[in-house]
Amino acid sequence: MAGLLANIKRPEARPTVATGSQIEALLRTAPTWQKLFITLAWQMGLRFAEILRVTPASHRWDDERQHGWVTIQRKGGKVSTLPTTPDIEALIAAAGDTTGREEVPYILIHKGRHASTHSLRCSWWRLCKQAGVENLHPHDLRRTVLTALYNVTKDLRAVQQFAGHESLASTTAYLAPLTQEELREYHRLLNFHAGGRPN
Repeated sequence: MAGLLANIKRPEARPTVATGSQIEALLRTAPTWQKLFITLAWQMGLRFAEILRVTPASHRWDDERQHGWVTIQRKGGKVSTLPTTPDIEALIAAAGDTTGREEVPYILIHKGRHASTHSLRCSWWRLCKQAGVENLHPHDLRRTVLTALYNVTKDLRAVQQFAGHESLASTTAYLAPLTQEELREYHRLLNFHAGGRPN
């Protein structure tokens, strides 16, 4: 039986990343709680469950250095501390006084009531429809930032750490495949067409 399981192929990675115009449309249409959800997934690369762990208790702000961070448990039980962005800090600050709600997710503080995971996912699809964004999953926002990080750094280890992945295999499966234009540009950089050798 174990031999049979070893031959089962993993599903192909979903190649979708969000475009700037899609993110703008979503943020323009979203209420504050969904703006925070989108920003945590897009700018910090958090998974759905990890976004629900961003609470007042997990968040810290350093007045002296003027930066914030969250410390959360990630997939597999690993704990990570990640820097926030000015956009995230502004949305967190908009939650106001959180005394007595230290363990409540920020998105639910903004929403004003408890919501099931199912209802949060349904809200995502309603938002996409209102914003005119098709075929974009919440997880695609995570893939967007991880792909952007790799494109900037070309460092799989940096992406792996940022993503909280246990293995590089998971990280490489996450990255969006190269476009035909990117492949042509890399081929051009190899200088084959000029009859020369790669630099």
